[in-house]
Amino acid sequence: MKNIHQFAIYIEHMVRQLLGGDIQRYALGGLVDADFIEAGGMVTTMALGLSTRYWHNHKEIIDRFLGSIIELNGKRFEEIGFERIEQVYNEFHRLVDVVM
Repeated sequence: MKNIHQFAIYIEHMVRQLLGGDIQRYALGGLVDADFIEAGGMVTTMALGLSTRYWHNHKEIIDRFLGSIIELNGKRFEEIGFERIEQVYNEFHRLVDVVM
């Protein structure tokens, strides 16, 4: 069985990296937390992390990425499905590599 929650954990770690090394779980009112991400906050948390790089010559690629996933905002991982979550995670990972 595939563990879909692992993607939420990976996303949490990447967002914490974008926000700075000393950001802890539950930061910013719980927005940087795997449970929040899995429960429907994935797009919000990704946007929060990417906002730190938005004006560093990355505006267009960040807008394009967020526009491609906006329909997932507020949806639980189980509702989205494993394959789509994996796809979004891989795209986010590549984007983080570019903007860091």
